Amino acid sequence: MSEIKIGQVWQEIDPRFPNMPPKTVVGFEEGKVLLSTGGLFGKRKTKAKPERFNGKRGGYRLIKDTEGAV
Repeated sequence: MSEIKIGQVWQEIDPRFPNMPPKTVVGFEEGKVLLSTGGLFGKRKTKAKPERFNGKRGGYRLIKDTEGAV
């Protein structure tokens, strides 16, 4: 599992919804990852368990790391 950082962009892996928009990590709240579909300042927010950021079906895969990440 990759380290989850603010500013990363993740794509939900769900074959039922192939056009699901990517989500940006905007923070952490109550042990969950806070995500936004509109970038860092997007209006629509959702929460997900950190265990889902594993690159497997039913989870999320990293599509863009934070700026300046190696």
